[in-house]
Amino acid sequence: MLRSGPLSVRVAAIAVVVVAVLVTASLLSARRSSGSSASPAAGVADARALLDGIPQKGLALGSPKARLTIEEFADIQCPYCKRWTLDHFPAIVSSYVRTGKVRVVFRPLAFIGADSKRAARTVVAAGRENRLWQLVDVLYEQQGAENSGWASQDVLDSAVAGLGLEAAPVRAVSRTAATGAVLTAAQAEADRLGVSSTPTLVFRVRGEAPMTIDPNAAFDPAELSAAIDAALAR
Repeated sequence: MLRSGPLSVRVAAIAVVVVAVLVTASLLSARRSSGSSASPAAGVADARALLDGIPQKGLALGSPKARLTIEEFADIQCPYCKRWTLDHFPAIVSSYVRTGKVRVVFRPLAFIGADSKRAARTVVAAGRENRLWQLVDVLYEQQGAENSGWASQDVLDSAVAGLGLEAAPVRAVSRTAATGAVLTAAQAEADRLGVSSTPTLVFRVRGEAPMTIDPNAAFDPAELSAAIDAALAR
């Protein structure tokens, strides 16, 4: 069973461990708070400012031509995933994703509990409307205590509507077998790679084996910047 928290990962089948995380843009990180009492609309404007205009399709954000793809394995109930997304991810978007150098793919895990599963299914459904990444950002702003019921259908519907989507169709897609299959595939890939904590980042450079980052190192801004640059230079 996965555990939420930056614990070390060792993947025997992967030869190279890439370390890292970019320096957070101060203006973007300053607006983030760790409270869980935000209104359903909290974070919508910031998510749009950060992500709108970047190519997005399904689980992926960024140019499909990017040399480097970073897969993020995350549970939306995980407080460390929240910290990663709200405090560190904006710098990656600004420096690498928006510039077309890096593509990121969200791998939704739902091991903490029922709120995890509802939230994961909803963001996958929003991906059908190319709004997964905005919704992930907004839901981290809503994050409450684990398994407290914070990811209620009302909160999910309000977050979806805040992004300009119709809640009912997204809700319907979230409950389909196809959406469940996305979660099953993400868990299977996590198992295959030996992912045992969240968030875990996996680098994929075309023509090379995947490289899994030690989650402890994933919160070191300078090392991730250097790791991304090294991957892009190969």
